[in-house]
Amino acid sequence: HYYRAGRFVDALPAFEKAAALSPKDAQLLADYADTLATVEGKRLTGRPAELIQQALALEPDNIKALWLAGTAAFQSQDYEAAIRHWQRLKGLLPVGSKEAATMASNIEQAHTLASKGKGESSAPPRPSPVRGEGER
Repeated sequence: HYYRAGRFVDALPAFEKAAALSPKDAQLLADYADTLATVEGKRLTGRPAELIQQALALEPDNIKALWLAGTAAFQSQDYEAAIRHWQRLKGLLPVGSKEAATMASNIEQAHTLASKGKGESSAPPRPSPVRGEGER
């Protein structure tokens, strides 16, 4: 309930307990990673990155986990990895959707930065899909 209400700090203990009880639930792990990253200033390093990798190991086509994995790679300036994750994700999204358009833009931005070498982005990609997709 805290998650849906946007009370992410309050939701963390529930996510931690749920993840311990259901360690093979990819969507739960992706939601937990997203919530933890939100609380930690939208950084997907450390524990959020571990949760994302666990989710992808369980479900390689999990939309939220792919979105977050691409964002984590982008934040780390690993643009090639970001492109790989986002291209896979784009193939799973409905053609013509807002999310597919966002992915196309993110991929284009990552290609531009990859071709220039490592550099800072003035407008980082959206960190995660619109809340509601795969929420618990």
